Amino acid sequence: MKTAKVILVAMVLVFTAVSISSADGIKEKPKYKVVNLTIAQAMYVPGLPQTMLLQLNEQSLLGCGCQAEYTADVTYQNVLYKITGTQQQWVVFFNWAGIIIGNDNNIIFKDN
Repeated sequence: MKTAKVILVAMVLVFTAVSISSADGIKEKPKYKVVNLTIAQAMYVPGLPQTMLLQLNEQSLLGCGCQAEYTADVTYQNVLYKITGTQQQWVVFFNWAGIIIGNDNNIIFKDN
């Protein structure tokens, strides 16, 4: 009877260890917290507009003209911001930053 109890306790410990090691939440923490914002909301997060200018490429974002809405990923202070806006909103943002001149029908990049 003593041997059966020892084996039973050992089995419970083994199953517990296997369950804990295979749990998804314990293996690793997510790298970034993810926040979904519109481009208008992003303008009110201190420091985020400047980070957007550093990390986003306006020519690849607006150059193709193929998407009505575009979501850009920007990492700022260990937070991944997924910023969504229409092409016109992105034109206004980059025009505000002095990178482009024009509207969505006639986009002129200053560096060209």
